[in-house]
Amino acid sequence: MTEAAETELHSAEVLPKDLRTQAELVCAAAYSTDGVEPLAEQAQELIQHEFTDGLWHSWILDSGKLVAYGNIDARRIPSIECVVHPLYRRQGYGTALLANLLSHLPDAEAQVPDKTIADNLDPRPMVWSHGDLPAAQRLAEKFQLERTRELLKMQCATEDLVVNLPELPAGVEIKTLAEADSMWGEDTLNQWIVDVNNAAFAWHPEQSGWTVEDVKEHRAESWFDPQEGFVAVDSETHALLGFGWPKTHYPQEGDEKATDGQPIAGELYLVAVDPLAQGKHIGTVLTSLVLRRLAAQGIPTLLLYVEGNNEVALQVYGNSGFTVDRCDVAYRYNPPQAT
Repeated sequence: MTEAAETELHSAEVLPKDLRTQAELVCAAAYSTDGVEPLAEQAQELIQHEFTDGLWHSWILDSGKLVAYGNIDARRIPSIECVVHPLYRRQGYGTALLANLLSHLPDAEAQVPDKTIADNLDPRPMVWSHGDLPAAQRLAEKFQLERTRELLKMQCATEDLVVNLPELPAGVEIKTLAEADSMWGEDTLNQWIVDVNNAAFAWHPEQSGWTVEDVKEHRAESWFDPQEGFVAVDSETHALLGFGWPKTHYPQEGDEKATDGQPIAGELYLVAVDPLAQGKHIGTVLTSLVLRRLAAQGIPTLLLYVEGNNEVALQVYGNSGFTVDRCDVAYRYNPPQAT
């Protein structure tokens, strides 16, 4: 990083309010240049958060202007995301910012164990690169980060969607989330969703370890509609076998894709099937129903995210008309051993 007196590197548990809009503008500038959001949705939301538990922010000021920003979310497996304004790249800001964030990672031995994290998950801190950009690859090499995971974003024009709807075995019923709420009560269904989710995603760093509060937070989102989600249940025991729901994306203010308040994309947000119910086409049916509902709304583009090594899902989505749009990469950081 430049040694000029007007360049300052700062860190704190909360990002000062007067810098939050500047951080958002840096993200917008990076998106405009790179064609990909530099921070995941959750990481970007942390810019505005007031709470301090498990969070850390770092930023660089150039002549008083915020030009680089990053944060650590250590509430579960520590995760780092950062961004540098396109006009201030290749000046060492990315290196300085990431070095600062890595230096503020919590001591693994001092952390209170998170009982919602499965024992088989890799506990090493993650550093995310959205879009797998060359600059991020160089930075990862400089810090000797280990590339361990690829998350693919797949897209499909609604007109190209192919709906594959296999027959379900006897004893499996499909209902909307709204119908299930009415039949068994929202509180009961929330607990069933937690149980199926945690069984299906026990291996997943972010999706595992849900609580009822996580389900309630999703239900409270403006885009969540129980009429558009589906559940699969055992017709005799009423046990929940799987569930899925979509997310509609609307243009942000000033977005060139503005469509007079209409959604610009529909996402297959989540599909989970109890491992004990695998092999019954439940996941394929839930996926097809959610995508068909989105297509019926006239949304022009459908999207989803899938792990790069999930060959079965990639084949299912490819058969439905989806192609890979971009790749996000999670690198693992090996903290130096204490001597």
